[in-house]
Amino acid sequence: MAKTIKWEDLKKIADEKKKLVNTVEVTQSAAYDKALDAVRDKDGHVDYDLLENEGVAEKVAEAAGKEYQKEAEKELKSSGVKGPMASRLQKAYAGSTEHTILDQLRAKGKAYTKKEHTRMTPEFMREVEQDLDAAVYNQIGRKQVESALGHIKADFIDSKTVPLEVARGLVQGYLERGEAVTPQALKGKHYLKKTA
Repeated sequence: MAKTIKWEDLKKIADEKKKLVNTVEVTQSAAYDKALDAVRDKDGHVDYDLLENEGVAEKVAEAAGKEYQKEAEKELKSSGVKGPMASRLQKAYAGSTEHTILDQLRAKGKAYTKKEHTRMTPEFMREVEQDLDAAVYNQIGRKQVESALGHIKADFIDSKTVPLEVARGLVQGYLERGEAVTPQALKGKHYLKKTA
């Protein structure tokens, strides 16, 4: 027998996921901001030229990694994770690690500014979002598709032929962004039911 999905619970989990993604994105920015303290001159001004120095770049990367670590441990209510697992924890939480930032600094030097870090953030976040999406929406299996389509008022989609990932994506759009799907939007798709 197929597991029944409680849509109110799924909506709550989707909302929690959205807040977590928002928080991690802010953490990405705040961690780099704090790390840039290592390149402030005596007057407190940021001097990106200092990023050309390997030792300074290492300090910046280490400081960013510590911030990722601190926030990840706070989120998971754990502490003291060290060694390779610390890097795994940072990667799972923030999508980047001390080593990711150091690689960016080595490759870009003084060009790895706040603006460049902000530009890179979506790339760092992509894997985090994919993992969290899977955690939320992979509970919708082939046997739950019909119920899922009914819940999002998309009974005009053939639950037997719609690809599972498409069904999950439609549910995600509905729950997270309030997107309603219409037959017109699916015109020509093989899984759109034929009308008389």
